[in-house]
Amino acid sequence: PRHGVSDSIAEALGLHDVKPLVAAPADPLDKVVTFVPPGDAVAMIDALAAAGAGAIGDYDRCAFVSTGEGTFRPGDEADPTIGTRGRTEAVAESRVEMVLARARRGAVVNALRAAHPYEEPAFDVLELASWEGDRGHGRVGELAEPVALGTFVDIVVEALPQTAVGARVAGDLSRDVRRVTLAGGAGDFLLDAARASGADVYVTSDLRHHPASEFREHDGPALVDVPHWAAEWMWLPVLERELCHRLAAAGTTVETAVSRICTDPWNHRVASRRET
Repeated sequence: PRHGVSDSIAEALGLHDVKPLVAAPADPLDKVVTFVPPGDAVAMIDALAAAGAGAIGDYDRCAFVSTGEGTFRPGDEADPTIGTRGRTEAVAESRVEMVLARARRGAVVNALRAAHPYEEPAFDVLELASWEGDRGHGRVGELAEPVALGTFVDIVVEALPQTAVGARVAGDLSRDVRRVTLAGGAGDFLLDAARASGADVYVTSDLRHHPASEFREHDGPALVDVPHWAAEWMWLPVLERELCHRLAAAGTTVETAVSRICTDPWNHRVASRRET
């Protein structure tokens, strides 16, 4: 999710232009279109907005209104707001268009029917094409300046809470690193995506021997494997900051502390002894 573990790691490493490594689709949207007498357009926009239509980013009540001519003929049993039974009518109408989250479709259509002045309102509900959203698995971003892999690993370890393991590295320590991919938690399921991203390094946790070994057979990113607990801990300061911000905005203050108790299961590392 946005502002989750992977975003928190990217922020701690100073990455910019950050986006999902494997993006999830954006929340599905519809567009509702209806036709009302020009004098009723504002009331219709208000009713649809109150039901959840017209929200785009930090804006609400977003609508497009155009004017045209509508034609119809009321039947013998009709009770027309405008016109006469059996006679073809041509009247000025405003076309009102608004987007909405697909989950709000039922509520918006009900609001449209309730607010429309006509006995039989004409309207369309159009499913909009999908596109990539700002959520998804992993993240990819850029360092402000390239650094050697060895220096980059030092940056990673310095950003993480202290553990007995530190970080494992696969790659030439002198190679340049600028484009970084990462995934909080166990990330070997994203190895192919990391290679396809054109990144210089992939930072994640819990890489298994064979996937990592096969990955290294290709001329792809270096690998930096960090403790699972340490990577996910990176979210806690971000959560603390967001919690304090929201509570302060609501007029509430609270004293917070981020736990640094290490729950990593590995509490000791013994380096291999070299033969002399």
